[in-house]
Amino acid sequence: MQSNNTSIWKVWIDTGGTFTDCIAIDPDKKYHTVKVLSNSSLRGKIAESKSETRTYTIEQDWQAPDDFIKGFDLWLLS
Repeated sequence: MQSNNTSIWKVWIDTGGTFTDCIAIDPDKKYHTVKVLSNSSLRGKIAESKSETRTYTIEQDWQAPDDFIKGFDLWLLS
């Protein structure tokens, strides 16, 4: 039986050792792809730092909502 729900996304995920590949088709039949690290970390680059307010502007290409990491801990790597 086929669903008549027009808000269904179709999602495929392939988790590998280093990367997890995600492919999705939205209700408008548009394709979305993203490749993320399989260890659940996100990488970015600090573009601006305001030490007095402990806020940072991060350059990234996560394809996530603007406040996606708000409230999370940041670990700075060398």
